[in-house]
Amino acid sequence: MSRRKVLKEIVTNEVKPTSFIDYKPFLNSLFAGAKQKLEKYTYHEFAEDLGFSASNIAHQFIRGHRKLSAKAAATIVKSLEMKGNERRYFEALVDYCNTTTPAKREQLFQKMISEKNQVLSSDGDKDWLEYLSEWYHPVVKELVGFVSFKNDPQWISDQIKPRIRPEQAKKSLELLERLNFIEFDPKIQSYVPVSTDLSTGHEVRGIGFTRYHQKMIEMGRESLANVASRARDISATTVSIDEATFRRLKSMIHEFNERIIAESKECQQKDRIYQINIQFFPFATVEKDED
Repeated sequence: MSRRKVLKEIVTNEVKPTSFIDYKPFLNSLFAGAKQKLEKYTYHEFAEDLGFSASNIAHQFIRGHRKLSAKAAATIVKSLEMKGNERRYFEALVDYCNTTTPAKREQLFQKMISEKNQVLSSDGDKDWLEYLSEWYHPVVKELVGFVSFKNDPQWISDQIKPRIRPEQAKKSLELLERLNFIEFDPKIQSYVPVSTDLSTGHEVRGIGFTRYHQKMIEMGRESLANVASRARDISATTVSIDEATFRRLKSMIHEFNERIIAESKECQQKDRIYQINIQFFPFATVEKDED
């Protein structure tokens, strides 16, 4: 079997572009898969199989030293014979990674979600992707647990800020019911909570959780202007640390999140819904001098 045919089979059956939200790890995983099947496979051969001349260009794409242009993406699509949703997703993915304009990135990410939705194998995965794609679904989910909850889309719409449309509230209830977060109780003629555990299929975790965090970060930014300071708490700290401290701080953040969840479950008189975002990311990494 030719090298290029091996790559085509890997893309078809193992390393699908729709499982990634960045083209660099996709290409890296594709190369790693080929190395397992082809003896002494090199980056030069990988470049040739992607449709380029024998060079280190593929390695540069993977490491981010060189941008994968739309033209180069078209070369890869042709060489690997990507078709349909896989091709359209990969092309949108490359454009998304290369675009800096917020509005354009949003448009491309929506296209990626649409193409991803088309290749999901189960209705459950599609429902999960929908749940994570809109900020208000988790809010409606929490609202159902209120003692004062009313099974009325208009009432739900009136409680949520920023406001959603009643038809959005109705569809959200239907989605939450399909995901088994809520169920309709005929005795009280209203929805009641069933489960609070989040367990998504692996097919939607990457793009789904990315979308969720994008939306929540966006909502947090808007709250600076739309929510009075007495009703919110937003702070930021810039620190210099080492690798060991980084790991400890990550652990502390995880423990804090667990404490928040536990505390919220103990609350008996719920009358408001809050979103808590903790952002911990690098600004600079300085290489140490060799002794």
